[in-house]
Amino acid sequence: MSLGGSRSKTKESSAGESTVNPYAPTEPYIDEILRGAKAEYDKGNKDYLGGFDYSKLYQDPTNEMLEMERTGANAYKQYNNPDAFKDITSTYNSYLNGDPTTAGGSYLSKLTKDGITGTSLDAFNNGTGANAYDMMSPDGGKTYLDEYLRNTTDQISNSVGADFALSGRYGGGASYANNVGAGVTAEAMPLMMEMANAERDRQFTGNTDFVTNQYNAGNEINQSKLYAGSNLNNIEARLLEGRPAFDKSLYDLANNSMEDSYGYAGMDNMRKDRTAEMDMSKAMYDQDAYQRRLMDFEDIIGKYAFGLPNKITTGNSSGKSTSFGFGIG
Repeated sequence: MSLGGSRSKTKESSAGESTVNPYAPTEPYIDEILRGAKAEYDKGNKDYLGGFDYSKLYQDPTNEMLEMERTGANAYKQYNNPDAFKDITSTYNSYLNGDPTTAGGSYLSKLTKDGITGTSLDAFNNGTGANAYDMMSPDGGKTYLDEYLRNTTDQISNSVGADFALSGRYGGGASYANNVGAGVTAEAMPLMMEMANAERDRQFTGNTDFVTNQYNAGNEINQSKLYAGSNLNNIEARLLEGRPAFDKSLYDLANNSMEDSYGYAGMDNMRKDRTAEMDMSKAMYDQDAYQRRLMDFEDIIGKYAFGLPNKITTGNSSGKSTSFGFGIG
């Protein structure tokens, strides 16, 4: 028994050509697309912004907006002008020189330099204040002591006259006068001296109390004015120190207010501007609308035109083949 095999090679060749034709129903549309593309090309470059008049894109500012612009510019110039801070600089320099011009500072300056309090203390300091002795009433004159002395003398005169009449004597002589004088002296003088001294003491004490109260009142008022002046001066100094921040706050407030008002004043312009922007967008869209429509149509037609082709193949081809054979015997 034997096993055998064989191997053989063969060559084959053919000649021809292959073509792809578009789907027949789409051919008129392909021609239309090509003509449209050529027409678009022949138009040349597109108009800038679709031919929209961009000079009319935005409205001119309203009169209110222009007025606010001028106000804002003037406000800036005011704060940028050294003369605007001349008063505050002068006041600040006065403080540094120890001569403040504000109400509280002026009072303190006048008090320290001139010693003037504006109270009764000024008279006492000048030596012209009230004096308890000078305020006492002068000696003599018609007082309640004169009335007491007259009444007492009348009573003693009547008593002495009655005694003389009982003795058979009449008044008018030296003896009568001596008796009346002695009686008045013995009866009234000690008490009158006591009453007079008491009266003078009361006057002096009252005057002294008045002068003391006047001095104390002036001192209290001066202390109150001193404290008030000091506190007021401190407040004024802090206000002066904070003046730049205060002015800046006012400027910012005015600036923010103008910005808001500017927006409201230009609201009508803003609506017109947005409308103009939409018009410009539409002009640009309209300019390219046909080309985009042509491209969309071509995309649809192309899928059908070459998605269902008719293929015709002719010509020659070549190739190789190999075979094996087995035998058993």
